[in-house]
Amino acid sequence: MQSVSRRALARLLIALAVTPFAAGAVMFVTLLALWYSGVHILEGPPNDPVDVSIGLASGVTIIAVIVTSCGAVPAVIWLASRGPLSLGKVLLLGAVLGNVPFAVIVAAIVLAQFVNGTLSPDVGRLWYGFAGATRNIAFGLLTGTSSAAAFWLIAIRGTEAEHTRSRY
Repeated sequence: MQSVSRRALARLLIALAVTPFAAGAVMFVTLLALWYSGVHILEGPPNDPVDVSIGLASGVTIIAVIVTSCGAVPAVIWLASRGPLSLGKVLLLGAVLGNVPFAVIVAAIVLAQFVNGTLSPDVGRLWYGFAGATRNIAFGLLTGTSSAAAFWLIAIRGTEAEHTRSRY
């Protein structure tokens, strides 16, 4: 295994810093595009779709900082030690990590209801049923893969990590 150059390490750190903001930007643009194309996917009419998009994009960015720090960094280090970091591997990792927050929320809801003895058969209503789950999974896939693509373009593309095993 070869060690990584300082330039590659700097690109990795820049990519890790940019990744959460890429997720927020994708969420912001997606929500506005859906709103102005007539697809209203959120419950209730917002007074100002820009304000709603800014709020949700900010929340996604904050959550993406946590997911990047706690999930992406160790996963990228592990993947890099196992072989080249192809675009496909990084996109798949992004798709999985993009859905971790929703999975944690669902697990926490079910666990809290189970512990309180209030677990009901219609627990899915708490995330707006099948339609809400589908929406959240789609947003997780979109923000996760978009962030992963930004990460790969900044940190991996054109470096030795794209073609060989690396140590970070």
